[in-house]
Parts: sequence; C-alpha cells; structure tokens
Amino acid sequence: SSLYAQKIITIQGTKQTNAQDVTVHSYRKNHKVIHFTAKPTKAREYAGCAIMIPTEDANFIHSIGFTEDHELRGRVGYIRLLQQNRMDITIFTVYIPVEGSRQDLTGRIWDWVEEIINTLGGTSQIFIGTDANGHTQRQKHEQDETREMPVIGMDRGGDGVQTTNWNGRRMIIAMERQGMTAINT
Repeated sequence: SSLYAQKIITIQGTKQTNAQDVTVHSYRKNHKVIHFTAKPTKAREYAGCAIMIPTEDANFIHSIGFTEDHELRGRVGYIRLLQQNRMDITIFTVYIPVEGSRQDLTGRIWDWVEEIINTLGGTSQIFIGTDANGHTQRQKHEQDETREMPVIGMDRGGDGVQTTNWNGRRMIIAMERQGMTAINT
C-alpha cells in the first residue's frame, strides 16, 4: 500500500470468499480496499477481486456496484467516485477465466460491464483494470479488415508474438462498443 500511496489499484485473483457479503471493506496504511468476494466453492474457480482507493479519496465514493449472479460474483465490481461539478470517475475490476475454460462466462462478464457503462449515460470517465487472460495481438476488426484495435502497449506474450484468443476478441468487442482504447494488454 505504501509503494502506491496516491494510486488507485485494481487487483484480480485475491482469493477472497464470503458466503454472505459480496463486498468486504478493509483499510491499509494508505488505502481503503473494497473486496468483491466470491462464494466459497470446492472448485475455487472464483478468485475474487478488489479495488484500492487512496484513503484521502475514499470520501468521494458515491457507489459500489457488483452483481448478484453467483457465477460472476468475485469476478467483477466497480466503484464510482463523484464530486459535484468536478469529478465523475468509475473504476472497474474484472477477472476473466483462463482461456478455453468458460467462453460463456467471459461473454457474460463483459456483457455485465457494458450494461453498467451504458447505465452511466456517458457522464463518467471509465477505467477498467483487468486480468482478461486474453491476447489482442493485431486483432483486426470485422467491419474493416485494415483497422486494428486502438492499443497503447501490446501483449507480446514473452519472447514470441501470441495470436488473439477468444478472451482477447471478447474484450475487443466490449472496448469497441464503448469507444474505448486498451492502454496495455
């Protein structure tokens, strides 16, 4: 927490579970932490995620959002920071299953994120921190084979170039629909 004292941080793979509470709040030295918990399961496929907000910004938390869908729980959540006439920011944390395991779940997660973004009505600055388990290397758009997804920083996949996978394609679809750019994949 002290290394990133003035930063908002999204975390995926927290392994936080809770049978009742979807969100659990805790405090660190410099941050308020909102955990989006998964329901405890034997399979432990739901890993939990969190957003860390600098303590001095915690007073601007307007709303905390999550889904009641037990399969999405612990994979998505958001915090909206609001200060009248000065600031409207929504931060999402998104944790996508490993490639090939649950394409239907990946689609439902991005559908939920897009639904929430659409309810904000274009008034909020949107930031998404994700472990999308996706590769987006040079993915071409279906509408225009010469246009590529706007990306600043590309997933190089270690030493070799990795082709776009299902999770990467689904993320691209969500970003395009919202007019967003991936800063780094």
